[in-house]
Amino acid sequence: NLASIAGLASYLLFIAYFYLLNLNPLGPIKYVSLAVTAFLLYLAIKHYRDTELEGFGKFNQLFMPRVIFSFVYSSLIGMLVYLHTSMLDVSVVEFVIRDGLESVGEFKEVMLNYMDKDEYQKLIDQYESLSPSVLALTDFQSKSITTLVLALIYSLILRKSPPIFNEGE
Repeated sequence: NLASIAGLASYLLFIAYFYLLNLNPLGPIKYVSLAVTAFLLYLAIKHYRDTELEGFGKFNQLFMPRVIFSFVYSSLIGMLVYLHTSMLDVSVVEFVIRDGLESVGEFKEVMLNYMDKDEYQKLIDQYESLSPSVLALTDFQSKSITTLVLALIYSLILRKSPPIFNEGE
């Protein structure tokens, strides 16, 4: 349930970044969306521990259900981004390509110190051939990995073992 809310919230922020703020929704601004998702993920783990596990939970008990959160959230936002960029507004993809090429162009000299011209040209070609499906898949992958890492951290923080002895004993 919270995973779906996180996916919809991220999509609404994606729309707001592009249409209201005129920013690349998959650029650094996407980390603002991550704060919303991180908060909802924390609430989901805490709620699960407190209600389903009676206030106690081992790491694996807390982490494994969050894998489902990560999958639902990432799949939903990936699907919505794909549908939006392929059916509603292709200009988002064009904007992301243009923004990426500008970023790469700004640091061309620095990048050429670490890669040869063929690798640099390959990077340019990859940006130029970006499609809605690649854009959505990339977003899905980054959000999956990020939420899984957050789930690991939160599961470690929120784990709680039951007391060995009851207070009345």
